[in-house]
This record gives sequence, structure tokens and C-alpha cells, in this order.
Amino acid sequence: MPHAATDSADTTNTLRRVGIDALLAHTCPDDAYGLAKQGKAACGHASLAAALQCHVRDIIHAFPGTGLWVNDARMKQALTTLGAEHYEIGSKALDQWSVRWLQGLGSWMRPGVPMGARNQRTHWVAAHDGLIYDVNADSWLPAEVWQTQILPDLLEVWNTDTYEVRKTFVVWANDQGMP
Repeated sequence: MPHAATDSADTTNTLRRVGIDALLAHTCPDDAYGLAKQGKAACGHASLAAALQCHVRDIIHAFPGTGLWVNDARMKQALTTLGAEHYEIGSKALDQWSVRWLQGLGSWMRPGVPMGARNQRTHWVAAHDGLIYDVNADSWLPAEVWQTQILPDLLEVWNTDTYEVRKTFVVWANDQGMP
């Protein structure tokens, strides 16, 4: 949820700098938010659909197993099943079509803490051209806007004030050629 305290002048300046054309060129999966509200999709599904510029309904079948939670192994399997080209890189992928697995940091990251405790504080987003797609916003936002309007709510849910990018996959459909 957007924070009312966010300065709208800062948001307007960021939108001008990024350019409205950049935002308009990014397609949002029109079914993501509805499927998420129905409990039929989650952030991993929506983020991959956004990065591949398609609908969630067109890709959700590719995620193995049951349940909504998507880890890196399920994401890789979905990419392989879809025939989408991909490679893993560090956290520097805001300019390329990518999906990013975010990790809230805290005491649950200590050695010996069960992996499930860590994974409860993760979230997938898509990124491209300095924009971030987040199913919670149901739109592409300039990274600076996402950091001030969406990220604080994630951090609050995770009961932390810090996060890191746990995994990043640069993705593209076979017909698009390597980025």
C-alpha cells in the first residue's frame, strides 16, 4: 500500500526523469492481482509474467508442485518448462528483463535457523529499465517510487528494516533474442 507521507513532488519528478513512455511500454499481467486475491497465484508467478510480458494464466502451469510459494528452484523449473532463456546474475539487473527474489534480513538468517523461517520473508519482483513490477502495486513503478511506497510495507510485514536481493534471473522469451 502506498504511504500517504510520500512526497508527491518527489514521485512526479521521478516519473519525469524515468519518462512516462518507459512506464507505458511495460505491460502488466492483467490477471495477476485478481488471481492473487483469489489465492490462485502469488508474487513469483506475477513477477515472471511481468518480466515475460504475458498473462499469469499463460505461465502458471509451468511452476512445479503445489502451493503458491515460489523458491529459486521452482522459478528455474518454470523458466525451463516455458522454454524461456535465462541466466542467474548478481543483484545488478534493473536495466534487463529480470525476476528478483528479495530476502528480508534478521535473526532468521542465522546459521541453524530452519530454511522455512528465512523463506517466510521473501518476495519476487520483476525489473527492467529502472522500473520494478510488484504484484502488491499491480503495476510497474520507478525503482525509487517502489522503494518509498511499496518496500516499507514489505519490511513491516517481515519485521525488519533491511533486505537483500537473494537471486536474480535475467529472462527473455526465445523469440526475443538474448538481452
